[in-house]
Parts: sequence; C-alpha cells; structure tokens
Amino acid sequence: MLDGSNPLAAQNTRPNASYTDFIIIDGMTVRVVNLSTLDSLRSPHRLYFEVTIGTDETKKILNSLLAGLQGQVGSLIFKSTNMQFQVIAEKDYRGITINEISFTDLNGTSKDIPKVRVRMLAQDMTEKPGTNETLRPQLSMTKLAASNNFRLTLGSLTTSRVAAIYNMRIGKATGGALYFNVDVSRQDAKEWKDWFNASAAKDQNLSRFQRLGRCRGG
Repeated sequence: MLDGSNPLAAQNTRPNASYTDFIIIDGMTVRVVNLSTLDSLRSPHRLYFEVTIGTDETKKILNSLLAGLQGQVGSLIFKSTNMQFQVIAEKDYRGITINEISFTDLNGTSKDIPKVRVRMLAQDMTEKPGTNETLRPQLSMTKLAASNNFRLTLGSLTTSRVAAIYNMRIGKATGGALYFNVDVSRQDAKEWKDWFNASAAKDQNLSRFQRLGRCRGG
C-alpha cells in the first residue's frame, strides 16, 4: 500500500524529456524508456520500464529478467543522466520480484521497433544523489528490426502464414506460462484449433491463462 498521507511517499517517472534512463543488472547496462517508479515509505516499491529489442545487450538483459521470474532478482540499479550522459540521480533496488514481462505486438504491417515491458516490485530502495559519473553506453550500430520482421516456430504447426502475434506476456497472472494471441490464415485455422484443443485436453487442470496461446483465423 502507498502512504498517501505524505506527499514524499510516492515519486513518479521523469519530468523532463531530456533525461535518459539506464538500468544495470548482472553487470550489464542498457537504456530504458517509459521509466516509471512509485516509491513508498513502506515497501513494496513499484517499477515499470521498457527495453528495445534488437541488440545483444538487451537480449542478455531479457534472459536475466526471464530467469528472475523463477525467483528474485538480487538487485537492480536505475541511473538517470543528462544529455551528456552524466548521472544526475540513482536508485538502488533490492529484493525484486517480477510481476510481469510482456512484449509489444508483432504485426506484419507494423514498422515499429519491438519492446519488452517489465513490471516489478522491490522490497528495499536506496536513493543516491547525482555523482556526475559519465556513462558510456554501447550504442547499436546496426539497424534494429521492425515489428513486422518476426518468425514463429511452434512444433510442427504451419507458421509461414502468421500475420500477427500479440498480447504476449508471462508472469504471475499467467501462472508462469507464456500467454499470447496469434492471427493465422483461414486455411491454417483448423490445424491450429485442433492443436490447441488437444493440448488443453491433456491436462484438465489447465486454466485459460496457462494454456499456451489462442489463435484466430482470418
């Protein structure tokens, strides 16, 4: 619960677009966007951020975050920098539980850069003043893939005519299973529907959130 009686109990996001935010986890530093923190005088503290998919560093960060779904992330550091990448604020979070990892939609008609969205809770937070330390982030020199550049592989199912994959998420609400929706061509719809029904029938205890995806033919 947030202590609403104290105006200093909660702080939220960045007021200035010129700020650049980074996270440091497992010794890796990566830029994040849409950073939002809600820090309470009483734990847990709430964190939300997005990471662009495409570079080797973000893939490693994603692997660390996915591993954290099985337990706790030991620590995570947020650093905010100015236009010269000098650190002007820092927050160290510990005892982190990942609530959900989700992905922006993959669509054959979209040219947006795909992102990973992360929601966390932290038991402890230490806020530090700016140190004027200069970060030297590794900037990608390659063109990032667009959301229309994707490939789906799922057993022996026909996936060459998948038009979109969306609502992808994994976390507490999905029981730790990957949940997603997929749009397939009408001619492949029966094969996908039969696979889905057969998979669900193997375990009658599966909830609708624990079943691996839903499909829609169009």
